[in-house]
Amino acid sequence: MPRRCVLLILWVVGGLWAPAAAAQQTELRLRIEPGYSGLDGTIRPGSWTPIRLSVDHLAADDRDVRFQWEHRDEDGDLVIAERLVTVARQRDDQPVWLYAAPPTTTDATTTWNLRAIDDATGELLASLAVQPQNDLLLRDGESLIAVTSAQDLGLTDFTRHETGHAPVRLVRGLSLGRLPDRWHGLSSLKALIWTQDLGGDPADPLQVPEAALLALRQWVVRGGHLVVVLPEAGQTWTSSPLADLLPVTAAQLRPVTSDTWARLEWFGGRRSTAIAPLTVTTFDVPPEATGVAVVQRDLEGRPIVVSRRVGFGAVTVVGLDLTAGAVRETQVQYTNPQRLWHHVFGWRYPAMTQAAADRAEEANRLVPSSRLERFAGGRIDLGGFVASRTAMTGTIGALLLGAIFLFGLYWLTAGWLVQPVLKAKGLGRRAWVGFVALVLVFAGLSWGGAALLRPTGKGVQHFTVLDYDGNTGLARARAFASVFVPRFGVSELAVASGPVAALPEPAGNLVSSPGFDAAADAAFIDPQRYAVDASSPDTAAVPVRSTSKRLRLDYLGPVDEAGAGLERPFGVAAGGGITLDADGWPTGGLTHTLPGTLTNVRVVFCPGEAFGVDGVRRPQVPRVWSPVDAAGQNRWAPGEALVLAGRPASYEDLTAAFRGWEELPAEREWKREGLLGRRMDEQRGPGEFAAGPADRSVVARQVEMLSFFDALPPPDTKRDGNDPGNPGNPGNTGIDTTTGRLFGRRLGTDLDLTHLTTGRRLIVLGQLVDAPLPLPLTVDGRSTESNGMTVLRWVYDF
Repeated sequence: MPRRCVLLILWVVGGLWAPAAAAQQTELRLRIEPGYSGLDGTIRPGSWTPIRLSVDHLAADDRDVRFQWEHRDEDGDLVIAERLVTVARQRDDQPVWLYAAPPTTTDATTTWNLRAIDDATGELLASLAVQPQNDLLLRDGESLIAVTSAQDLGLTDFTRHETGHAPVRLVRGLSLGRLPDRWHGLSSLKALIWTQDLGGDPADPLQVPEAALLALRQWVVRGGHLVVVLPEAGQTWTSSPLADLLPVTAAQLRPVTSDTWARLEWFGGRRSTAIAPLTVTTFDVPPEATGVAVVQRDLEGRPIVVSRRVGFGAVTVVGLDLTAGAVRETQVQYTNPQRLWHHVFGWRYPAMTQAAADRAEEANRLVPSSRLERFAGGRIDLGGFVASRTAMTGTIGALLLGAIFLFGLYWLTAGWLVQPVLKAKGLGRRAWVGFVALVLVFAGLSWGGAALLRPTGKGVQHFTVLDYDGNTGLARARAFASVFVPRFGVSELAVASGPVAALPEPAGNLVSSPGFDAAADAAFIDPQRYAVDASSPDTAAVPVRSTSKRLRLDYLGPVDEAGAGLERPFGVAAGGGITLDADGWPTGGLTHTLPGTLTNVRVVFCPGEAFGVDGVRRPQVPRVWSPVDAAGQNRWAPGEALVLAGRPASYEDLTAAFRGWEELPAEREWKREGLLGRRMDEQRGPGEFAAGPADRSVVARQVEMLSFFDALPPPDTKRDGNDPGNPGNPGNTGIDTTTGRLFGRRLGTDLDLTHLTTGRRLIVLGQLVDAPLPLPLTVDGRSTESNGMTVLRWVYDF
């Protein structure tokens, strides 16, 4: 056959084959719809982040596809967060959720690679590159609240960061049907406020997938706050799969018609026209309901906002429909400094409208919180101690000291002793022999010492916050850990996800390596790849290099009995239960089985409601005291009873009474504003406190502030308008630039317990030093030695 004919045939066959190949490459297409990269587009660096892919599959057969999200962890290794999904044939818009924990250094220049790979052949079917948007990246410590409604609800004034410590970011219009299908996709979220207008029907499986409801349930049990704003009519929550989470049942709902709802003191709105009638839902809450708290009442004293603790989270139900037509007709203007959301979330700083804030700033009376960070005091990070608490420096320090000593001894011997000694013995010409022998001796000492001192066992250094539910025995742990494996290769790290009574599915625990510090830049020079299951990342086969790897571990489950990965039990029990005495103070006793003595013990008693001097029943401020043992020390040993015997000899309020903007003094006496105000008064800088009781460590004091961060008194933003200001301050604002009163929390945004301070409850805090890890971590399938600090936070309803 002539050569020209062969080329013609090949050209024709190639032309026929190329379209087929191109078609095969486009049989599966990926895209990300707006709002699905992150939680409605919002991303918190260092936290688990969801991305939802929309998949179009044009092939004639179903196909098993491995969807991957490639990103770098803290050490520079490439993490492949993947999920195996069977995509249906000839269908468009098939949703696939992926989850990853990008490092704290994530910014707008970061690029993430998404891929779809045929599981059977390994063929790359499609790929996509994604970059986060700078304005949708959460700042350190910023609180993220999702609102299903597009209406204001009185929340906008909290987003400007004028009188609070941490800014609030709102995500609007996020319906239940758009929620991720795993709980860790919600982990960056502080609260979800549901309203009927755009929220979706929780009882309709066609609107809200079962997986989204399961994820929402687990998020609440792990510490999330769900706020349900009931509509005037047609609520379906009490018949939904989440009905058991609510503080009330359908039989306890009492709808009433009210024309005084806008005059409620706690509502926070002012009207410009006559009040339109509104159907509100009041609740018949029995006084003996354990774990249920009345947050607010109407003018007739009927409960209208109620809350219930669920695990370590809360579900609050509001009987006043903030999206109702009557609210719009009344032209409600949210202008009061204290509003509904102060009571729901425990915020202590006054809300200001934009106009009021502008007037105060022009009169030199307000320095917005957002500007305090630029001054010398700056913002004090309350979690800054974690990196030093988890650093494995002891062995390295000993080796380095030994090496310096050995080098000094060699320098002294070789430089000053060998030659004079040999000359004195008439062996000066043999000095080279002495030097060779000396080098061999010291080389042997160096190698032998290194072999003896070299760590041969696996180990973990940790700082852990362990929350323990005294009513159910359920524990939640967030551990920051450095894991050392003395070899090169790959090790499997696992935090077991077992059954939990409060959940219909396994706990869904997490292993990740996003880093502890956004300023850190210490990547390995040999980046390697490792994969994690994006839907259930409780196990990771990570590369090890005979050095430590820093991890974050999230655990939910029992810790009362030792087992695989858990060296010692960490149980706390209320012996015989806790009751109230005639004066309304708790009595009873607690014991624990922790592997050591708790120090810096604090008891926080939340009394719930009581009648005030005006005869109105309202929630009371929590009270705090330091219990002592028989020797008069603030310590709690294993097996010994922590006795609650009514009113303690000395106690203080956790917070001071709420004060509006006009009531706030320009010169603050922080120590008079409850325990939290006193902690602010003691702070002198990052990790520095003023002198105080010897047993109150820096960690204990900062953990107290982290545990009730939302209840902190407002920062030092108010100024005397007549003050000429600080001459050294170009803005002439009158602010003292040598001190800081603004606090942040890079690592502790999800450790706040302020939402649990309503209702009758005990919260006991203490710290355990030099103790094993209080959660079941295994390395290569086995338990490993661990040591570090554990902060216990025991929660009990009675």
